[in-house]
Amino acid sequence: MNLLLNGLIIIGVCILLASLVPAHHLIAQLPRGRIKRNWYIMRALIIVSIAGYLGYTVINWNQRFGGQHGIGHCLVPLVFLLGACFVYLVNSFALETAQFIRRLSVLEVETIT
Repeated sequence: MNLLLNGLIIIGVCILLASLVPAHHLIAQLPRGRIKRNWYIMRALIIVSIAGYLGYTVINWNQRFGGQHGIGHCLVPLVFLLGACFVYLVNSFALETAQFIRRLSVLEVETIT
């Protein structure tokens, strides 16, 4: 059981690592300014979250189900996994939206001229 729970957290870490890719592409496309700084902050928070996920896994690697942890011990890895999925989706949607707006802007300029 513990291996499964730790596996959920490791999968969450992998998803968070994957979410850095669209964030990086988005940052590369943005001009200097407040929005770009906010995405740098988002990237830093993802990295801190990865460290937190790994820290939780290390601390609880040899814990047994039940005892002090109870059902909460099962919920935390699930919440971590779902949170990682959320972060990945937000980053991916933001990148897709930025690319769509850029294409739309180019088409608008081409239509006018």
